[in-house]
Amino acid sequence: MSFHHKPVEEVFKEFETSEEGLSSKEVKNRLDKYGYNEIEEKKGKSILKMFFSQFTELLTIILIVAVGISFVLWIITRDQENLIDAVVILAILIVNAIIGVRQEYKSEKALEALKELSSPEATLVRNGKMVKVPSRDVVPGDYVVLQTGDKVVADLRLNKAMNLKIDESMLTGESVPVTKKSQELESEKIPVSEMKNIAFSGTIVTYGGGEGVVFRTGMKTEMGKIADLIQSAEEKQTPLQKSLAQLSKWLTILVVIVSVVVFIVGITRNYFFTYPDPLGFQDIEEMFLSAVGLAVAAIPEGLPAIVTIALSIGVARMVENKAIIRKLSAVETLGCATVICSDKTGTLTQNEMTIREVYLNGKNISVSGVGYEPKGEFKVDGKPIELKDDPHMNLLCRIGILCSDAELTYDDEKDNWEIFGDPTEASLLVLGGKIDLWKKELLKEYPKVNVIPFDSDRKMMTTIHEHKDEKDKIYTKGAPEQIISRSVKKFENNKIIELTEENKEKILKINEEMTKKALRTLALAYREIEPSTLDSLKIESESIEKDLIFVGLVGMIDPPREESKGALKECEQAGMKAIIITGDHKLTAQAIASELGMFDKDDDIAITGSEINEMTNSEFDEIIEKVKVFARVSPEHKVKVCVSLQNKGNVVAMTGDGVNDSPAIKAADIGVAMGIAGTEVTKEAADMTLMDDNFATIINAVREGRGIYDNIRKFIFYLLSSNIGEILTLFISILIGFQVIIDGNPILVLPILPVQILWINLVTDGLPATALSVEPKDEDIMSRPPRNPKEPVINKAMALNMILVGFMISIGTIFTFYWGLQNPYGFPSEEFKVLYARTISFTTLMMFQMFRVLSCRSFKRSAFKLKPHNKALYLAMFSSIVLQLVVIYVPGVRDIFYCTPIYLLDWLLLILPVCSSVLIINEVYKYYLRRKDASLR
Repeated sequence: MSFHHKPVEEVFKEFETSEEGLSSKEVKNRLDKYGYNEIEEKKGKSILKMFFSQFTELLTIILIVAVGISFVLWIITRDQENLIDAVVILAILIVNAIIGVRQEYKSEKALEALKELSSPEATLVRNGKMVKVPSRDVVPGDYVVLQTGDKVVADLRLNKAMNLKIDESMLTGESVPVTKKSQELESEKIPVSEMKNIAFSGTIVTYGGGEGVVFRTGMKTEMGKIADLIQSAEEKQTPLQKSLAQLSKWLTILVVIVSVVVFIVGITRNYFFTYPDPLGFQDIEEMFLSAVGLAVAAIPEGLPAIVTIALSIGVARMVENKAIIRKLSAVETLGCATVICSDKTGTLTQNEMTIREVYLNGKNISVSGVGYEPKGEFKVDGKPIELKDDPHMNLLCRIGILCSDAELTYDDEKDNWEIFGDPTEASLLVLGGKIDLWKKELLKEYPKVNVIPFDSDRKMMTTIHEHKDEKDKIYTKGAPEQIISRSVKKFENNKIIELTEENKEKILKINEEMTKKALRTLALAYREIEPSTLDSLKIESESIEKDLIFVGLVGMIDPPREESKGALKECEQAGMKAIIITGDHKLTAQAIASELGMFDKDDDIAITGSEINEMTNSEFDEIIEKVKVFARVSPEHKVKVCVSLQNKGNVVAMTGDGVNDSPAIKAADIGVAMGIAGTEVTKEAADMTLMDDNFATIINAVREGRGIYDNIRKFIFYLLSSNIGEILTLFISILIGFQVIIDGNPILVLPILPVQILWINLVTDGLPATALSVEPKDEDIMSRPPRNPKEPVINKAMALNMILVGFMISIGTIFTFYWGLQNPYGFPSEEFKVLYARTISFTTLMMFQMFRVLSCRSFKRSAFKLKPHNKALYLAMFSSIVLQLVVIYVPGVRDIFYCTPIYLLDWLLLILPVCSSVLIINEVYKYYLRRKDASLR
C-alpha cells in the first residue's frame, strides 16, 4: 500500500494514531502483530557445514576416493608408498577446504553489515511524551521525531519537515541530500527517489528536522526489501568452476576406463603367460593393485592447489592495481565479462561538482578545470578571457562563496583539495578560487550576520552580511525561475539596470539551454539595504528575498573522469559493452554517456525506472541489449537488468556503492563495490572492491582476469600432458609386459612407481606449473573478444596436443626404461638392474616436463621468441631439477623413492637428447599453426 500520495491525516487514521503517539498497551499489541523492527536473517551455514561443502566438486571427490583406496592398500600391503599418497593428498584437500571456508564465511557478512545500518535508538512520542526507545521496539503507528544527524529507524510518512534534508545515497544512489516535504504527492506510481514526503529506514538526516508516522518496519521497509533480495540471490557457479567440473568428469571417465582396461589386459596376458597353469589369486591381486595404483597416479593431485595459488596470485596483483578481490573465483570470471553495468557518480565521473558554464553580461562563458582544484581558465567562443579583476565576475563569485555553508581546504598531507559540506555549494567556492577569491578573506570584509536556510518551497538560500563602509548585503542563490521571479533589476556592464519581461524570458531560455546539456543551474542575485532598514525588518523570506538584482547563472555538472574515456574505448576493443545504470536523472546520465562516447542518440536507448515498470518482461528483454543508459532506477530494477542480460547469455559485472546496489551486486556474475564511497553492506555483498572508485580500475582488473585464466589453462595443459604421459607409460608397459627373472620367478616390472608419480605430480611438475600462473599477459589480450563461458578449459586442439605429447613422453620413457633393462653396465643383480632402469625412466619422465613447460608458455607463439620475463619459471625449473638430483643422489632420500645414482653419460647421451625432442616437435607444430594464421607470426 502506498502512503506518499495520501494526506497524512489518512495515514494517522489508518494506523489509529496521532501526534500524541501510541499507548504502551497498544505498542505491546503491535509488537505481537508486526514483530520486531529488525532485519531478519536466514539461518546461515555453520563453519562445519561450510567445511564439508568444500568436498562436493567432482575432482575433489575423485581425490577423496584416491585417499581411501591408498589407505586401504596400505592396510593390505603395509607399503609405505600408499600411506604417503593418502597423507599428501589429504593435506592438499584440507588446505583447499580451509581457503574455501574463509572465502564463504566472508560472503555471509553482507546481512550483518546491513543490520548495523539500523539506529540503536529512536526518538518517539508515546503516551504524549517524548521518549527514546531501542529501534527494534518501533512499531507501525509510532510517531517519530527526527533531528540533524539522526539515522531514520523505519519508513515514515512525514507530517512535518522543517528545512529537512536526508542523505538517501545508500538507498537510491542520488549523491545530493534530498529536500523533504510533508505534502501528499499526486502520482501513486513513482520511484523511491521521488517520494519526497517519505523518510526511509537507514537513511541519515543531514539538515533540519522533521516528524512522521511509522508505516513500515523491519523486513517490510525499503531496506528490508533489499535484505530480502540479498538473501534470495543465488550463488552461481563461475565459468572456471563449470569448466573444471566438466574436466573432472572426463578425467574420472578416463581414469576408470584405463584402470579397468589395464586390469582386464593384465589378467588376460598373465593367463596366457601362465597357461596351462591356473591363474593364481596373487596374480589377480597384483593386477588389481597395479590398476588401482594407476588410477591414483593418473589424478592430477596438485591441480586444485595450483588453481587456488594462481587465483591468489591474481588477487595480489589486483591489489597493486587498486582492486581488492573478496572471492577468488571472481578473478577468472572477470576475464569473460561481456557487460559492465556501471554506476555514474564517482565511477565514470569524478564525484566532484564542477561549474562548466557561467552566464553574465549577456555572454556564455565556459570554465575549464578539474574537480575541486581551483585552477582553470575562462573562454568566450573558444577564446580565453581574463576575469580576475572583472567587477561582474567578482560580484557573482562573492555571492556564491558567501551564500553557502561549504568549505574548501587544501590538505598538505594528501596534497589535494578537499570540501566539507554540499558539493553544489563547494563548486561555487572553487569557481571563486579560480579568480583568487577566498571565503576566509571575504568573511572578514563581509561578516555574516544572518541566514535564511534553503527549503524546498522557496528553492533558494539567503545570507545577510555587514560591511563597514557600505550598505548591508543580501546575497541569494537558488533555482533560476524563483530568483528571476523575485528580481526587478539586473547587473550588466557594471551598471544596475531594469530587468524587463523580455530580459527574464531570455535568461530563462539560457537556463533551459544549460539544463539540456545536463547542467545543474543556479541563479545568483543580491540587494543592498541600509542597516537601519534591516533592523526594522523581520528576517524572513517575504521581507528579505524581494526586489533582487539578478547577477548571473552558473551551470555545473559532475564531470567524467579523464581516464574514463580511454577505459571505455579499451572496453569496446575488448568486446565488452558498458552500460550506465544510475539513480540520477535521465538527461544527466545521457549527457555524461554522450560525452564519454558511449551513447549515440540515433542507435542507443536511454530509459527510466518508470518506463521499465510500464513494460512487460518480453518487451524489456527485447530492448535490453540496445539500452546504454538506465536512469532513476530502484534496487529491483537493477536486479531485473542484471538477470535479463544474463538470460541473454551475458556475463555481467555490476558496480555500486549504496545499499540499494547490494541485491544487483549479489545477483551479478561479478559484483563490484566502491571502496571510498561504498557502504559496508555493498562491500560485503561484492566480489571485488575498487580502492579508487574508478571505472578504469575495472578494465585493468578484466585484463588481469583474462591473463590469469590464460595462465590457468597453460598450467592445466602442462599438468595433464604429464598425467597422460604417465597413464600411457604404465598402460603400454603392462601391454608389453616387461619381465625379469628374480629367484627363478618371472616378475612383471613397471618403468615408474606410484610414489615417483606422486613426486612428479606434486613437486617437480607442481613448481613450474605454479610459475606458469605468473606468466606475463599476451600483448593482444585486450584486443580479443571475451571468451565464451561455456568453452571448456581444454579445447579439442589442446586435447589433441596433450595426447600427442603424452604419447611422446610415454614412448621416450619406455625407451629409456628398456635401454636400462638391457644392463649395458653389466650389473650383477637383476634387482639393481631394474632399480637403475627405473631411476632413468623416472628422471626421463620428469625431464620431459622441464622441456615441455617452455613450450607451454604460449599456445601458438615460439618459445624461442618469447621475452624471458618469467624469472619465476626458470627458478622453478632449476629448483625441480635440483630436487630431482637430491632424490637420485642423496643417500636415505633415494631409498624412499627407490632410486640410485645415474651415470653422467646417461644424462648426456640418453636422457637430455630424448627429453628435448618434446620441445623441438612442439615448436614445429606451433610453426605450422602460425603458417595457417598470419596474425600469430
